[in-house]
Amino acid sequence: MLRLNLLLLTVALGCALSVVDANHQARKLFVELDREQTRMRELEVEWGQLQLEQSTWAAHARIERI
Repeated sequence: MLRLNLLLLTVALGCALSVVDANHQARKLFVELDREQTRMRELEVEWGQLQLEQSTWAAHARIERI
């Protein structure tokens, strides 16, 4: 009976540690996802600015002047 209790305790502790580790990994991945989404928004803004700059440089009137 004592061995069974020790075995069950060991299994329960193993399961508890697995849950803690899984939660920790999920938090880390969520933080990384948030960081990458922020970077994506920054790149989208930069892309829009570059498109605007390109259209300014390639404006027909500007090319005619040059």
